[in-house]
Amino acid sequence: MYKSFYIIERFMMRISKYDRRQWGYVALCVALMLPVGLFAGYALRTNLFDDNVWLAFGVFLALGGAVWSINILWWRSLDDVHQQGLMSSWYHAGFFGAFAFLLWLVANKAHKSDYGEGAMHMFFAQVAAGFLMYLWWKWRGNSLSGGKSG
Repeated sequence: MYKSFYIIERFMMRISKYDRRQWGYVALCVALMLPVGLFAGYALRTNLFDDNVWLAFGVFLALGGAVWSINILWWRSLDDVHQQGLMSSWYHAGFFGAFAFLLWLVANKAHKSDYGEGAMHMFFAQVAAGFLMYLWWKWRGNSLSGGKSG
């Protein structure tokens, strides 16, 4: 798998300008995500998985993960300032958006249906994932002021 990343990365490095290279990564991600989205729509519309939720979830998770892994190339091509800015903005925007959506669901739907319960599950899943990522960050030593020690 690393070899395929290397080949794609070498191809993208031939594009001389930084901005053009970044747009090349965006185009690559969109080009790979489009067939995955079309397949997902077809599979759900035609009941391809015969109401087997776990099989559909596994297939969609594998396909989405494969396409998402292309973002590693884009991420590695960014400088440190861009990486830190994106991490901070995605963290704060993602948390604020999810929290606002959660509050809207609870306020609007919780007394009428199971949306409130689903919203709380979503919130707890995000909190648990954030906590696990924080532990991973601490374990790697990134919380030290000088980066990873020793």
